[in-house]
Amino acid sequence: LLHLPQATTLSFAYAVSAIVGFVVIFILFSKRFGRILKLQIDIKEWQRVFSLSWPLALSGIFALIYTYTDTVMLGFWKVFEQIGYYNAAQKIIALAIFPAALIITAFLPAFSRYSETDKQKTQTIFHYQNLVLLALAFPIVCGGYILANGLILHFYGANYLPAVLALKILLLMAGISYFSTSLGYALFVFNQQKKAFWAYLIGALLNVPLNAFLIPKYGFYGAAIATVITAFITFLVLVYLVKRNTPLKLINWFFIKYLLIIILATALMSLVLVFGAKYNFNVVLKVLGGGLVYLVIIGGFLLKSKDII
Repeated sequence: LLHLPQATTLSFAYAVSAIVGFVVIFILFSKRFGRILKLQIDIKEWQRVFSLSWPLALSGIFALIYTYTDTVMLGFWKVFEQIGYYNAAQKIIALAIFPAALIITAFLPAFSRYSETDKQKTQTIFHYQNLVLLALAFPIVCGGYILANGLILHFYGANYLPAVLALKILLLMAGISYFSTSLGYALFVFNQQKKAFWAYLIGALLNVPLNAFLIPKYGFYGAAIATVITAFITFLVLVYLVKRNTPLKLINWFFIKYLLIIILATALMSLVLVFGAKYNFNVVLKVLGGGLVYLVIIGGFLLKSKDII
């Protein structure tokens, strides 16, 4: 992009990355599991795997639909300048959400391993996972809201300042997504992925009429609102499904105690960020200062805690 700042250059970069990634995965997979392509086909095994996997595949597709339908529908109304603003906010949100997948992937092996043998340990792992997720989600949402103006200026420049409000709205979706992702994987661990499928289907079906109603009235801000509403409804459905179809408890005193600590640390971090904004500090310095205060508070409580492993 430095030498050829064109859309085709970016597309080529995506294509090369995908090919390289496939080759690396193919080699690693072949070394671990042997020859991949075989002439014989076990129909029963295919049926078993397909029965387990189709809800996961469709859930992912429906999640993508309600994530990107807004951009497509903005294009339908030919508000291309607004699409640029909206995508600018979306890219920051995508970066903010990315750690959630890493955290859940790290917890998943232990979470899955104990789900059938030790319900108490499974519950403990679930709480730890959610606390780690919330320990990131709270400062990201609150800090992002305070620093939204500086983030847009830092990454895109003054021409993209209309994207600030969209970013602030979408930050709510980012916070919801952290916990929704955890709930979706909890259903998967307990082999309830067919139930999770309905939550994402409802989200996809709800998002289209919401966009159709809100975009003509509010433009890309309406698209952001539609995304937040969709994410919240999907989250509520996932909460209901987890409570109904798994032995997991979403909240107990242990969880509430550390949640309050996270909220306190986030509040103090926010004060530091507001102070930095008052004196017009650079956005990077504000992030570093606020993050340091947050980590010191959380770290201090964890060091003194006696009930956390």
